[in-house]
Amino acid sequence: PSSTRSPTSIRRGPGPGAFTPMDSTEGPGHWTVASHVRKGMRWEHVMRWEHFTCKAEAVKRYERMWWSKVLFGPDGVPLRLCTAPLDTTGLGVASILHSYGSGDESSSSSRTPSVTDSQQASRESSSQPPYVPADRVQIVQSALRRVVQLTFSRGTVAYFGSSPLRMRSLCYFDSSLSPSVQGHVALTIDDAPCRFGPPSSRAEEVRALLAEYQAKATFMVIGQFAEQHRGDLADLLRDGHELGNHGMSDRPYHKDSRPEFSKAVDDCSEIIQEIQRTAGLPEVVRWFRAPHGKYTQDMEEILTSKKLTNVMCDTYACCPVIQDGSFIGKHLAESASDGSIILIHMPEKGFREWCFVGLRVLLEGLRVRGLQATTVGHLAELAVAGAGATSPSADGTAQALRTWPRPQNFPAWSPPSRI
Repeated sequence: PSSTRSPTSIRRGPGPGAFTPMDSTEGPGHWTVASHVRKGMRWEHVMRWEHFTCKAEAVKRYERMWWSKVLFGPDGVPLRLCTAPLDTTGLGVASILHSYGSGDESSSSSRTPSVTDSQQASRESSSQPPYVPADRVQIVQSALRRVVQLTFSRGTVAYFGSSPLRMRSLCYFDSSLSPSVQGHVALTIDDAPCRFGPPSSRAEEVRALLAEYQAKATFMVIGQFAEQHRGDLADLLRDGHELGNHGMSDRPYHKDSRPEFSKAVDDCSEIIQEIQRTAGLPEVVRWFRAPHGKYTQDMEEILTSKKLTNVMCDTYACCPVIQDGSFIGKHLAESASDGSIILIHMPEKGFREWCFVGLRVLLEGLRVRGLQATTVGHLAELAVAGAGATSPSADGTAQALRTWPRPQNFPAWSPPSRI
C-alpha cells in the first residue's frame, strides 16, 4: 500500500447512498481497497482501508480478501463490490460505503464491540446506503443452477415468487384466454437505474442493447436510485420503454405499517411521474413490484386503492445469486412462453455485470424462438384486446390477466361484469 488518499477527494452526492466524484484536478489518484472485518471473541467490527498507486496491485489485493469489500477508483467510484458469504445482512459493504461517502476513513477503524449487527445496520441505514446482497460461493451457485433447471417452471415461479400472500399478483398473461399475446413476452428489469452515481451506470448500454434487438422493457425503479439518473430514465421512456414502481429503497416492505408503505409507494410514483413529465409523456404509474418478493394483504389493499398492480413473474433464474450470465440468459430464453413476464436485474459497473451478458443471451434466444420482448403495459393491452375489451385503462378491464392457478384471485384486473 502506498500513500493515503485525502478524505476530501470524494463527497456524498445529492441522493441517499449516491457517490459523486470530485474534480479530477485534485491531484494524482489512488485506488482504495476497503474491507469490513468482524474479529475477536466479541465480534468487533473493524474497517480497513488500503491505498494503492497501481491499479493491478489494488485489484490483486481486492481479489485475495475474504471479507466484505469494495474497490474504489481514483474518482471515488465503486468499481467492484462483494459481500462476504457470512455477512448475510450486507452490513459490511453498507458500512464501507457510508464511511467512505462521509469522509470518515482511516487505515483501521474499529466499531464498538457491544454494538449488535442489527443496531449497527440501523445506524448505517440512517442515510440509506445501497444494499449489496451477500455473494454465494461457487458450490452454492452450482447447486442453485441445478435447482433452477429442475424446479423453475411457470407454475412454481408464479406460486413461490411472492409471500406470504401468494396467487394474488400478476405473474403472466394466459394465451389460452387471450391468444393475442402469442409471440410476445414482457421483459422486466429490476433495481433500475443504478444504486451509485452516473459513472457506475450501464443504462446507456442496456438501452442500446434493447434497441439492437428492437425490444422494449419495463424498468422497475427504486426511487432512492433515481435522483442522479433522471436523464437516462427519461431517454428510456422516449424510446418506448416503461417505468414501474419498486419502492423507495432496496428492501422488503412487508413489516412496514400501512402509512409507511403507502408513503414509500407514493414517493416513488411521484418521482416516476416527474420523469414522465420531463419526457413529455402522460403521468401514469400502473405497475408495482414488491421488493424481495415480500407481499401482504395490507400491501395489496393499499396498491389496489392507488390503482396499482403488483407484478411478479413466471420466468426467473436467480440472477442476483447465480453469477453466470450465459446460464441466466439461456434459462430465461428457454423457459419463457407466450405471455410470460421475465425478470432480470439491472447490471451496473462493478455490480451484477453478469446480468448484461444474461440480457444479451436472453434477447438472442427470444429472437431465435420468435418471441418479441415488450413492456408489461403493452402486453396488458394485447391481453385486453384478446379478451374483447375495446378501451383498456389503468383501472383494468380484462379477464385474460391472471395469476396461477386461479384467475379469480386477481382483484386489480377484472372485466366490468364479473371478476
